[in-house]
Amino acid sequence: MSAALVFGIMTYDELQETLVGLHWAVLFGIVAAQYAIQHKDDLRQNILGKLIGFRIDEEPGRPGFATSLDPLATFLESDTVRNVLRSNVNLLLKQSLVRHAYEHIVHYCDEKKCLPLMQATPWYMFARIIRNTLSHKTGAHLHRWPDIAPAYVTFRGHTISKTDVGTDIVFDADEAMYLFEEMIGFARTLPQKPPVSDELSDPLAPPGAAESSTLGASEAHR
Repeated sequence: MSAALVFGIMTYDELQETLVGLHWAVLFGIVAAQYAIQHKDDLRQNILGKLIGFRIDEEPGRPGFATSLDPLATFLESDTVRNVLRSNVNLLLKQSLVRHAYEHIVHYCDEKKCLPLMQATPWYMFARIIRNTLSHKTGAHLHRWPDIAPAYVTFRGHTISKTDVGTDIVFDADEAMYLFEEMIGFARTLPQKPPVSDELSDPLAPPGAAESSTLGASEAHR
């Protein structure tokens, strides 16, 4: 298993590898942040005077963006700033975990015409609302409520209601991991091919009949 993230049309195996890769990347980020805090003095000495960029180690000699690590070395001296840095990393990891898992699974379900299976899960609407909240404005502000959503949704005892629109909601990293476990468990049960519908098998069916039968599945999760 390569665990490489895949973007675009995916096979069943690529979806599974993408979700595993996303999980590993988040765990790597958590470990890296904790290690950096625990070994802050060694880290400071190692990064002083160094440059960093996304490609600087992967492709030596290739021109690309690079920035000095000296400010980070200075920030690591402060307990307060270190805690803020770790909180920021956790926030970004939490957002990426939920957003990308949700969006990749929805994308796969769209392609395989099985979005109703996802919409039937008890966590779907909660995940949709959290994904929308994390993806817009400050990442915590509940800015709108889906038209098809019930008055409130609950996941593991955490309830969000329509009356919360306009306020900031709390969704911590532990909840993100639990929600991800639900999503990745569901993804393993998905069909590998689209269902063979009556419209697809009927040579007299008008063009686009099969697509219209999904009733705008690609829009349903927004």
